[in-house]
Amino acid sequence: MEQKGGSGAAPKKEFLNAKQRRVAKQVISVQPVKNQDAPARSINVEEFVHARQYEITAMESALKNATEFTGNMRVFQTLPRHMRRRAASYNVKRLPFKYRQRAIDQISKEKPQPIKKSRRAKRRPGAIFEMFQKRSKEDKRWLDTHLWHAKRFHMGHKWGFMVGLHPNDKSTRANFRASQHASIAHDASYNICYELKGSLVDIVTVMNAIVDPSCMSVGAKRYLDGSRQGSTFVHKRGEFPNGSVAPVTFFWISNCPDEEKVLWVWVHPAAGKELQEVLQESVNSANVSVSVTSLKSQLSRFELTGPRSHAILQETLKLDPNCTNSTEARKAWTLLEHLRTPASLPAGVILGLTINDPRLTFPPKMKPRATGLPPASIQSSLHSLLTKWPSNLSSTTLNNSESRKTYLHLSPTEHQLNKARSESLAPPGTPLPPSAGGPPIPILLIQRNSIGSTDKTGEFVNGWDVIVPAGTAAVCLWKSFIFAGSHAVGIYDRRRICFEVGIASFPEDYPETCAHVLWALEERDRKKAEWERKPKAKRVNYEKMKVAHPFLSHYGKLVADDEMEVDDQVGLKKDDPLAVQVVHGSKLVSVVKQGVSAGDSVTVLEKKCVEAIKSVRPGFSIPNDFSLGKAFVRCRLQMIGRGMVDEHGMIYLASKEQVGFWTEFMKNSKERDRDDFDWSKPLVESTDEEIEAVLDKFPSDEQIIGYVSNGGFSMADGHGSAMGCCLIRGLVETKARANEQGKYFVLVRGPKGRICRPAEFEILH
Repeated sequence: MEQKGGSGAAPKKEFLNAKQRRVAKQVISVQPVKNQDAPARSINVEEFVHARQYEITAMESALKNATEFTGNMRVFQTLPRHMRRRAASYNVKRLPFKYRQRAIDQISKEKPQPIKKSRRAKRRPGAIFEMFQKRSKEDKRWLDTHLWHAKRFHMGHKWGFMVGLHPNDKSTRANFRASQHASIAHDASYNICYELKGSLVDIVTVMNAIVDPSCMSVGAKRYLDGSRQGSTFVHKRGEFPNGSVAPVTFFWISNCPDEEKVLWVWVHPAAGKELQEVLQESVNSANVSVSVTSLKSQLSRFELTGPRSHAILQETLKLDPNCTNSTEARKAWTLLEHLRTPASLPAGVILGLTINDPRLTFPPKMKPRATGLPPASIQSSLHSLLTKWPSNLSSTTLNNSESRKTYLHLSPTEHQLNKARSESLAPPGTPLPPSAGGPPIPILLIQRNSIGSTDKTGEFVNGWDVIVPAGTAAVCLWKSFIFAGSHAVGIYDRRRICFEVGIASFPEDYPETCAHVLWALEERDRKKAEWERKPKAKRVNYEKMKVAHPFLSHYGKLVADDEMEVDDQVGLKKDDPLAVQVVHGSKLVSVVKQGVSAGDSVTVLEKKCVEAIKSVRPGFSIPNDFSLGKAFVRCRLQMIGRGMVDEHGMIYLASKEQVGFWTEFMKNSKERDRDDFDWSKPLVESTDEEIEAVLDKFPSDEQIIGYVSNGGFSMADGHGSAMGCCLIRGLVETKARANEQGKYFVLVRGPKGRICRPAEFEILH
């Protein structure tokens, strides 16, 4: 049924509707008769069937394609439209009676379909837990507060966990205000805790072989009783100052004999696996009997930051009066009720408490802020407690694995507690008695101080870390913090707060670690793909801006020799992925900071650093090739005047010409800002040609002394600010090029900018 078009056109197929196609399938094709005039003859059945095999096959096919059996169609699909009914696909009784048996025959030949569970069956607690366990895979583990965050946050897969990245609403300024005047809460349960068990001497030997020698040892007297938390930096065994792994925090579990000491080491999950390998290697090399156990997902850790964090904890944590293990800690916590902010506490102190089920007093009711001072007797007792912190306040049962398992599922359930509230004769809102809730919950409170921040950091960086057993208890406690007034923040918000207060964030601001390299490569691929999706007219021309690596901070090229083979993709030596050396540790950073301000040379700084290490660890063997010639130091940059710089911005060494220009420029700007400035005088300004000769010119790559790891507008400072790493020799040269007034600065330029603007730098601890 084809029609041939005129003038040699291709034949057009005739359109057939569904009914015509179905009829065409039912036509029985036959073979033509070869000789119609031949006389009749006797029929051999076998030969006849064999000769008519084609017609028989065609007839069977036509019967199969009949109206009731068209192709692979089901019986309910062959019905006329006026006879079709809803749900006839799976309910045979919805078909006409004469078609039911045929439908039953079709269903009997198929595989039985699994019966779907009802909604009630799906919502059973056991079924929900099983469903969540399937979703929470090993490489995408859920935190205890995952369901709470998933309803309010953008979630993302980071470091083997599903974590909240940032809230769904606009919260940058709200979080900053909360950190200044109220409290912010962050679920840091993704951090991994490693438990070291063994004798005191063996554990100290293992840790001293891998930690920064300029930091205080884990075996220091102030840490051994378990009353304080310490911090240090881990390196690979025997590779200091190279081989950086990650910054860690640690504390000893109190009330343990010296033969069976327990040390908890906390690390960011980006470096968790590497730290475990380093610890195990140190144990094997020292040939000591120390066990290294990962407590991943067995503990939950919440970070409360801000001046109101202490008041929120005082309101939400209701202590168990029947617990005898923490009697002294309970008295101290009651006395600390009159404290206004955690910034007044000694750095890193630990409190071991036992609290009642937080669901009994949910939701918490915050008291108004106290306006007056407590009585003189309380002030005297509080002063004695803060000046001489007792050593018996950190006792806990959290180190018992069997004890931690009892808090995975609290009993009674929420339904049972609500039923008890409805049956209670007390007025609405009255807390339930402790006997109505679950077992008392052991927790640890750790004061978090502002070590490592800038000199201008306010008290809003201080707070409390709360460690609780993982499970239902952690979720209930988290909800109490939120209802008490804490603002929940995610991973991105936490990094933003660190930027505001001038604290380095791991792994983004630690280019010397392997965790930073992996993060940088992932970010480079993401940003590059986003840039390539834009048309050429709508994206930045980095080649014209003379930016060779706009999506990656190329630290390796700043310290690479001409003969050194450098990977262009990563910016590090191919044979050593951790070639970047960054000075850390408060002792060494203080030496570098004072030396740069005094104008010391790099050689003098090296000698002072060696002396500082020997003063802390006299027996430590310093490598012969210890040098600061290719070492970096973390800095905070404050823009002078206007301008901002983005991530991966370049930090330049200012030439004498640029120093003179910007010094005169800033001098004129300050004079205009004075109230008594005489505007009637003619302004002495540079010509456009002079300005263009200095500004509209890209510095050479030889002037780069560092890169920006995080930058933008700082709400705390009110102007542009940035975090980055600079070469120590570059900062020393910057001091040498300072003008007569002693004003020294660096120049920074973002990957999208053309003008290099001046910025003051402050070395971070």
